[in-house]
Amino acid sequence: MLPAPRRRHNDKLSSTVAKASSAVFDALDEDGSGTVDKEEVAQAMAQQGVEMTSEELDELFATVDDDGSGEIDFE
Repeated sequence: MLPAPRRRHNDKLSSTVAKASSAVFDALDEDGSGTVDKEEVAQAMAQQGVEMTSEELDELFATVDDDGSGEIDFE
């Protein structure tokens, strides 16, 4: 019988990362819709001193917007 596979990460760390990611997402989701749109991302980036062009936003959303809705879901 083969030994059980070793876990690649600590469950506690995974929980901490998930909570932190959720908090960041919630901070970006200014209107509380449960999704983040391009305007919310652009505003958050501008607050950090990073101005994104519409082309850069389009490229980012093409990568992370799984359903093509124009919004990013946390799930």
